[in-house]
Formats: sequence, structure tokens, C-alpha cells
Amino acid sequence: MRVTRSRELVAEGHSPSVVARVAQISRQAIYRVPKKAPAAARRAGPPADDVEAAIVEVAKANQTDGYRMVCALVARKLGRGQPQACAARHARAPPDPAPPPAGPPPPPASFRSPGPTSSGTST
Repeated sequence: MRVTRSRELVAEGHSPSVVARVAQISRQAIYRVPKKAPAAARRAGPPADDVEAAIVEVAKANQTDGYRMVCALVARKLGRGQPQACAARHARAPPDPAPPPAGPPPPPASFRSPGPTSSGTST
């Protein structure tokens, strides 16, 4: 959630370094593009219980957070302690397949550097 919102703020024109500092995330998390797992490696089937469902929900909402942060967020959400091994197991498991996006793809990110410009005169 924090990284997603930070990416939206950067796309609106805010400075990536300031957004990252205020949100207390690394700048690389703003630029990182989540990778998709190969189709054969994806896990099928719904979560087994409410704890696993909460872990999957929190992990999908905070894709750049590690298993310890996911475990802490789940423990806060459920109001009880949760073993980190369960969150670590879900972090190692391939993600569930996402439905294809409806509509055209979004335009490229607008915060890329245009590169060096030529300021000299030609002879």
C-alpha cells in the first residue's frame, strides 16, 4: 500500500527522493517493477484458512515488503501473534495468477530522465 501510493505520487510529479523519505521506503522500491512468475510455477487453489488468507491479502497489498513486515502487519490485523515461518512460506511460494487488465496498457512512466542533451554548437 505504501509503495503503491508512493508510485502514484511520483507519477503526479512529486520528487521520488522526497516521497521515499516521507513514506520511509527505499527509492528503489518506487522504481521496481514486480515480475511475473512463469505460468507453470504458479500456485493454484485458495488459501487454507483465515490466517493464510490474511497473509495473502497483506502480501498482495504490500508486494515490496519482506516476510517479517508482512507477518507484523498480519499480526496487527488479526490481533494475535503469527509465526514468521508461515509468512516466509508464502513469500517463497509463487503468486496466484492475476486476471489480465481490462483496457489498453498504461503509458510509460513519466519520471524517467531524458538523458544528456547537446549544448554545444556544430561546426
